[in-house]
Amino acid sequence: MLLLAQLQIPSDLNLLGLVPIIVLGLLMVVSLCLELRDEPGVEPEGTDLARPAVLGLGAVTLIGLIAYYFKFNGDNAFYHFNQMLVFDRLTQVSGLLIAVCALLAILAGPDELERHRNTRGGEFCALIFSASLGMVMMASAASTMVMFLGLELFSIALYLLCIFFPDSSASRESGMKYFLLSSAASAVLLYGFALLYGATGSTWLVEMSDSGGLGGPLAVVGTGLVLCGLLFKLASVPFHFWAPDVYQGAPTTVTAYMSVATKVAALAALWRMVEYLGAGIAGQLAHLILFSLAILSMLVGNFLALSQKDLKRMLAYSGVANGGYLLIAPIIYQDMQRPMLFFMASYLLGNIGAFLAVAQIEALQSGPAERSSVVGLFHRQPWVAACFAICLVSLAGLPPMAGFMGKFLLFGKAIQAGNLILPVFGIVGSLIGAVYYLGTAISLFSGSAEEPFEGDEPRAEDAPTSTSHAALAICCLGVLVLGVVPGSFLSWL
Repeated sequence: MLLLAQLQIPSDLNLLGLVPIIVLGLLMVVSLCLELRDEPGVEPEGTDLARPAVLGLGAVTLIGLIAYYFKFNGDNAFYHFNQMLVFDRLTQVSGLLIAVCALLAILAGPDELERHRNTRGGEFCALIFSASLGMVMMASAASTMVMFLGLELFSIALYLLCIFFPDSSASRESGMKYFLLSSAASAVLLYGFALLYGATGSTWLVEMSDSGGLGGPLAVVGTGLVLCGLLFKLASVPFHFWAPDVYQGAPTTVTAYMSVATKVAALAALWRMVEYLGAGIAGQLAHLILFSLAILSMLVGNFLALSQKDLKRMLAYSGVANGGYLLIAPIIYQDMQRPMLFFMASYLLGNIGAFLAVAQIEALQSGPAERSSVVGLFHRQPWVAACFAICLVSLAGLPPMAGFMGKFLLFGKAIQAGNLILPVFGIVGSLIGAVYYLGTAISLFSGSAEEPFEGDEPRAEDAPTSTSHAALAICCLGVLVLGVVPGSFLSWL
């Protein structure tokens, strides 16, 4: 009681800004409680008893949270919770995108759990909500302490999600690799924050910027370490080696979720760091590092994706390239937030849609999805093939898909700002990417109707359900709507 009496509620506490954090935290707790409702030590027959309740509650709540983000006005930024959290347009849109990722994951996840005879749907949803909570905290952090706490919260949840199928050696390997490498990156990030604190005497980003201590050697080294930690989450070159192996071995639904949601959170944190580092020595170092690694990521990611046979590895390397495109925004910074967020939304829909299509292909052919195994897929599964092709065309950046508008706005704004080098490399990278994106899309419609599946015969109970189809349909519809009529979303941004 004495401890409770000593606790003080922050005077600047704003419950409106805390709504997403409270909602996701409650969802995580309720999901675990519903999971524990099953009798201990007794495996449920058939499907998970907690799954319908968790899925229904989670989907309805996340839809409400998405509506909240759309309606809440983030134009006027405000700081709260002892100025550790900020709610502005970047927080608003980042939280919206993370909530969409979580919704798509819990809609598509149960099918993959059922296929692997995993009966812990409540735990799966709880981990998705926990990861989303950490990402929202990181995206809204105005303090390096909150930023690191958010990063650790979603990282620990992702470690467990990657290894969610412990009977699979690929899943165990994926979880172990991500745990070891991500833990090292987190340690580097934390050491960088410690050095910045030593140089500026504060953990608040605003006070760090105003302290005048960002020009010393301690701040320069700290800035470099912080960038290394954040760029690891973006899977930028040369911190990209973990992505193909982790994406390939993790459950495909988890891969779809983490391939985009982690980029949203890391990019928001990177944007804030660039904003507060300013034009001093630390800011100039950040600009130089980001400029070099953006070009390398665009080229290396696309070149390596060309030679991949496994579809998940191909999409992993394409994610490296798209991370390079996203780095254009914080490099130029001025007037780049809107095109950056629109590009991220278009990438979210195209990339998650592609991974969800791969998950359905894996279910239909009871084995890994390779580029050779989807030849002629349209003749066997026209719905999955058509959705997969739409997402691939969007990722290639061709009209009238959302990917084209995203790249057009991002590259066009960079050119208007007077930077020609980054857009030129972005266009070159996009041309390289079109080779494997469109090559895979064309192969879906080639071949003959009699061409057999590669792998075991699919079982009827493994066929995708309506929730998986709904998640895939949301991605395809979003790609088409943002590509054909982007005006409304751009005006909202």
